Amino acid sequence: MSEYSDVQASGNKVNLWMTLGCPLGEAGVKRNLYDGDERKSDKHPRKIIKDWANVAAKNDFVAHDSSMKDDYRGMLTNGYIDSITDKKIYNCFVFKGKSNPHKSYDYLAHTYVGMRIADWIK
Repeated sequence: MSEYSDVQASGNKVNLWMTLGCPLGEAGVKRNLYDGDERKSDKHPRKIIKDWANVAAKNDFVAHDSSMKDDYRGMLTNGYIDSITDKKIYNCFVFKGKSNPHKSYDYLAHTYVGMRIADWIK
């Protein structure tokens, strides 16, 4: 797509693209992605992302589909991305006695997320 042409031409990729709570696994979100039309022969951005880390909390009510690797395998098959990693974590956020495993605070405070970000910063 022309929107990505400058990034593709530069050779500079997003080194780590991290999704928390599996927003791109939700069927409604996938259908409404700008380039998400299944009828197109190629619906994925090409060679602008190096590694994708997807993190899903157990019992996260939004993360119905916690695996992005299978949904976006075309990006791997076509060499558009180097890796897609799916990681399940426990998110123990509680506010006023109610659990909310989708809360961003606990995703960001989780050791795995922190370590991936720290590795990326290095």
